[in-house]
Amino acid sequence: MQTKDASDEMLQVWCPLVPSRKLGRLSHHIVELERVNERYDDWKASMRTKRIVNVHVGVLLDRIRMLLMGIGIACASNHKLSDSLQSIISECLRTSCLLSLGRVKEGKHPDVVKTTEAFLRSIRWTRDIWPEEEIKKAYAEEGLTGNPDKVLNATLNLSSTIVKAVYLRLLSPDPWQDIENEC
Repeated sequence: MQTKDASDEMLQVWCPLVPSRKLGRLSHHIVELERVNERYDDWKASMRTKRIVNVHVGVLLDRIRMLLMGIGIACASNHKLSDSLQSIISECLRTSCLLSLGRVKEGKHPDVVKTTEAFLRSIRWTRDIWPEEEIKKAYAEEGLTGNPDKVLNATLNLSSTIVKAVYLRLLSPDPWQDIENEC
């Protein structure tokens, strides 16, 4: 008779959207996680044909939101699991964005960096948002006094670059490989 150990359990429920260190608490949802993986694979297949050059940050956020909505559908009536998965993934998305900002902020105007950081921290990945409005709100909340139009445009461009990198990360086989311990 074979015995199951924790590593066997983890392999049975491996889901690339969930960092492996967080899979343990989801191990009793094998069927749902398999459906989540199927939705994720379908989403990746449909997104690989989409254009990414000169795409507005709002479009990229919508594409990511579509993935999170698919996860909710894959979990069917298990709202607790759906919320848990969406929360884990949202945390990883936010972490990835903020780490990317840390790598590209050198040489950027401080108001743009602060506004971009506030915007990225406040994104609700499962909601349809209007980035321009959210960036204006982030700018105001930071209490900045520079030229709001210039900061808005620069923040939109920087946010687009960062979210595009995260979007491309989601299209890879292991999206959180290098940041797993961060999220």
